[in-house]
Amino acid sequence: MTAHSKNKKTRTSELFLWSCVVLDDQSNMSKETEHTILEKGLDLIYEKGYHGVGLQKILDEAGVPKGSFYYYFKSKEDFGLKLIDFYSGNAVEFTKSFLDNQERTPKDRIFDLFEAVKVRYTSEDYRLGCLLGNCSLELGDLAAFADKISGNFEVWEGLFEKAIKEGQESGNIKLAFSAKEYAAFLLNSWEGALVRMKSERNNEPMDLFISFMKNLL
Repeated sequence: MTAHSKNKKTRTSELFLWSCVVLDDQSNMSKETEHTILEKGLDLIYEKGYHGVGLQKILDEAGVPKGSFYYYFKSKEDFGLKLIDFYSGNAVEFTKSFLDNQERTPKDRIFDLFEAVKVRYTSEDYRLGCLLGNCSLELGDLAAFADKISGNFEVWEGLFEKAIKEGQESGNIKLAFSAKEYAAFLLNSWEGALVRMKSERNNEPMDLFISFMKNLL
């Protein structure tokens, strides 16, 4: 191989590596922008509802040109569906940080979570509630949203079922109902307590829920 050929090959390799770095940087920037849009959208929709917030307001808050929105989302509905996954993904990680804590009994883990949620919502002056619960009321009659919300609720229910089953196997949680039945009732009651807490702007619905569940489990 001649020196010229070697230099050409080296130059080609350098260009290829440089292009990979550029594409990777662009991909990271794209993900960051999408994350920013979702984050700002979450804050607004949490407070004003899906139908109460226009795309322009979300993009203004995110500092993104309107034309760029459709690079990340096909439509407002697509944005809404991804927003539900975005919220639920963060909520699942928060939930798992309590339910996977092996230093606490399964029953204690569940109520550690509820107490933490109560403190969090109280600090926000009861304005926000649970986005899945909020969207269920506002968007539950739309098939795409109903399916998305239901699927995410099932993930949460599965986390509780796993912890309850572990507690039943160790004798820490009662065997009056199956782990699946306990988990479904717990999640349904929790969401109801959050709705009441938001509308009444006090802790009483959550306190009653926690007290009742402690006796039930």
